[in-house]
Amino acid sequence: MRTASKSRRVASAAAVIGLGLVTATTVVGSQAAAQPPPVEPESACSPGFWKNHADSWTPTGLDPTQPTGELFDQAVLHGLDEEELLQSLGGGGGADLDGAATILLRAAVAALLNASIPDGEFAMSGDDVTLAVNDALASADREQMLTLAEELDELNNDGTCADDVAGTDAAADVAPADVPVGPPADVPVGRPADVPAGPPADVPVGPPADVPVGPPADVPVGPPADVPVGPPADVPVGPPADVPAGPPADVPVGPPADVPVGPPAG
Repeated sequence: MRTASKSRRVASAAAVIGLGLVTATTVVGSQAAAQPPPVEPESACSPGFWKNHADSWTPTGLDPTQPTGELFDQAVLHGLDEEELLQSLGGGGGADLDGAATILLRAAVAALLNASIPDGEFAMSGDDVTLAVNDALASADREQMLTLAEELDELNNDGTCADDVAGTDAAADVAPADVPVGPPADVPVGRPADVPAGPPADVPVGPPADVPVGPPADVPVGPPADVPVGPPADVPVGPPADVPAGPPADVPVGPPADVPVGPPAG
């Protein structure tokens, strides 16, 4: 009995495991089927396309993780030889020679990928791209590097890549021409035309016209005209005229004449 019960449990567990394997296989298979196939452009594409679609590199024979110095050996002069090709595609720039080299390598990696597309129509061969880029990197001339970068960018952005990848998830780096930028044309920007700016015209600004500014006209400013300013005219200013100024004339000033001034002579 115990052996039979154990056998049934083992069989049940195997069935569950088998069902899980089938389910997992089905899910994985569904996810794989849902992934779109890699885009294989037939002409030049921008650095942004190649940076965002590393799965499209396979036909070119190049690897996103490949060191940039393996293809452009003069990148070592600017400390950029150990960067992976995918990193070089995302390079920014700078105001010095190394910054110019970073700008050049971004365009150069895309150009080399475009030149390596089987049966492609890129204007330069892979060898031509490599030779021109190495010469510019070794020149120590910022202007030469930037000029070559500009020329390669024009070839990389010739406008045909978007046609090759139309209908896929590999849209171009720019917005489609039929997608307007900004609000719809029938949506006015700002205040509607029938809404005046400022207060309504029939609302006066300031106090009403029939309200005088300041005191009423019949209220005099200052004291009344019949109130004299200062003391009355019949009140003399100063002491009376019959009162002499100073002490009386018959009162001597100082000590009596018969009183000596100072200590006694003896």
